[in-house]
Amino acid sequence: MPAMINKLLNGENPPMKAWFNGTIIDEHDIAVSPLSHSFSRGTAIFEVLEIVESHRGPALFGLGEHINRLYRSAEFLYMPLNEKIAPEALSDAVRALVRTNNLKRGIIKIFAYYSTPEYSCIPSNRTVSLAIFCTPFNFSATNKQVYTAQISRYRKNHPESVPVHAKAAGYYVNFYLALMEASSRGFDEAILLDTMGFVAEGGTSNIFVVKDGILMTPTVRSILPGITRKFILEITSNFMECIEKDITQDELLSADEVFFSNSVERIMPIYRIGDRDISTSSPGSYTVKIMNAINDVIAGQHPAYVRWLSPVV
Repeated sequence: MPAMINKLLNGENPPMKAWFNGTIIDEHDIAVSPLSHSFSRGTAIFEVLEIVESHRGPALFGLGEHINRLYRSAEFLYMPLNEKIAPEALSDAVRALVRTNNLKRGIIKIFAYYSTPEYSCIPSNRTVSLAIFCTPFNFSATNKQVYTAQISRYRKNHPESVPVHAKAAGYYVNFYLALMEASSRGFDEAILLDTMGFVAEGGTSNIFVVKDGILMTPTVRSILPGITRKFILEITSNFMECIEKDITQDELLSADEVFFSNSVERIMPIYRIGDRDISTSSPGSYTVKIMNAINDVIAGQHPAYVRWLSPVV
């Protein structure tokens, strides 16, 4: 996530209420000891999703998909989240928190973690704590339309070393290093290759390449399967060919268009990778068409995709 987004999220927002283990409280009343297992070992799992102003009022984009991925992450990490709360009840809690804070646009972040102090690598107390936070946010206020990126010297974690399909806090040291390296060299974002040298993903984003009118994206072998990625493949298949494949560095650098996707910025057009300009016009025509398709779904112009919007009320 570019630094400018952090500045917006950390700006002078009013105090928010948070949901913590079944109760709505002031967000500043939630504290975790540095000795907690998830703090010291990185075993927290989380999800981030957007509150949008839809044709049906404030809505959560891809709520069901995000909740399902949270529970899959818990399974990958042997975390008994399903014993704490059912997915439907957690979805209701997210909606209740948005209503309490009266948000029309913003960001939701859900955490599941071990909060008790631990010294061993395996937690002796496997009680899971849950916290949901939200904050006002309007991405259009950034006025950032195109981005630069560099191919990082850090490789994406191998899928046989950790379950890369889980969204776990500890994995983000990998992305932190890549993004810090990119930032120190004046780039907005980083592109990580997998251990075989194929394009994997961005620092906190999935990556797409357009070449000769075909949309390509890496397979899920080594990446986190993004929710926005899933939506893009679903809606874009209506007007262009979409392929999941191993993408080489040469294919990336010779692309007609390149963009990142995630649940905060949605689509981030890339106009330069390293010292190579991707195209003379960014965002490209296909990227713009995909961006418009997402906006049309939020505006209610594609009834077939209404399941992606979960009304808050």
